[in-house]
Amino acid sequence: MIGLIGIGTLLPMKFQMTSIGKEQGHILAILLNGHIKKGFAPNNPETHEVDEYLKVVNSEKNGVQFLIEYCDTKFWDEDLNEQGQKFTRFAYNTYLHNFETIVGHKCYATKYNQEDLKNVSEYLDKVYLDYLANPPLEPASKDRQSFFQRLKGFFTK
Repeated sequence: MIGLIGIGTLLPMKFQMTSIGKEQGHILAILLNGHIKKGFAPNNPETHEVDEYLKVVNSEKNGVQFLIEYCDTKFWDEDLNEQGQKFTRFAYNTYLHNFETIVGHKCYATKYNQEDLKNVSEYLDKVYLDYLANPPLEPASKDRQSFFQRLKGFFTK
């Protein structure tokens, strides 16, 4: 398992945290929410049960709840299928940089809500269409570190 980031102390529902941690945890959870709804859940029963992903798809749970209840508050590359991992490598930095513009308010200035999830979903749909129309070239090196390994610990410093 290669982890993207561990956000065990980043979610306000259950934990005390710094304001930076809150922002990053929710930004990641909202991204995960959109990715699951887009069909980027892995087809691997060893990772999570299908019913766990379906609860997010059916809006019975959101990305924050999914991370807390099913991922022990850690987001691993195996929590996405291969297509989801590739798309995340393509889109994550732009998503992170533009998050306040996407949701229309400062990070964690207000509680995230269904409108934020909708705005992120619409943004990811546009970026995904661009990704499909202009797929990035794969790096020549097969020994490259994964996107998730390079970011490990980035947000927890």
